Amino acid sequence: MKALEGSVLNFTIDDIRRSMWYDVIVRYEPVHPGVWEDVQVILERDSLPDPNGPCADWKPEYDRLWVQLPLRSRSAVAQPSVCLEAGKRYNLLLQFRKFNSHVDTPLASILVDSVIYFVSIMSIVKENHIQLIVIYTYSFVLV
Repeated sequence: MKALEGSVLNFTIDDIRRSMWYDVIVRYEPVHPGVWEDVQVILERDSLPDPNGPCADWKPEYDRLWVQLPLRSRSAVAQPSVCLEAGKRYNLLLQFRKFNSHVDTPLASILVDSVIYFVSIMSIVKENHIQLIVIYTYSFVLV
């Protein structure tokens, strides 16, 4: 999916099988030379996390993530990790706010392949043992 400066991509997440902290990884193909400096990732929740579950440490500011998309990479990890709970539905907004903070570049674009949720090392450390690594990939399908 092609994204321009100022555009927003929306992903629906509804198949989390295990409640834990995940890293959000954006997979992309650069089109315009340079680094996308200001990409915001916003996680929208239908309800607050279970205060007695693995997301008990969650704070609202954790659902606003930032990522830069370098020219020589094809993926980047947004910061910080997010806590997702099994059986809940989420919307993830990927906002391409500004390509270059010093130069006006309204024609800058990028091709986004998918967004991946990968078990955060924080979840593995908290449980103090090795877990099955779970990867969720959300890709665009063009019809």
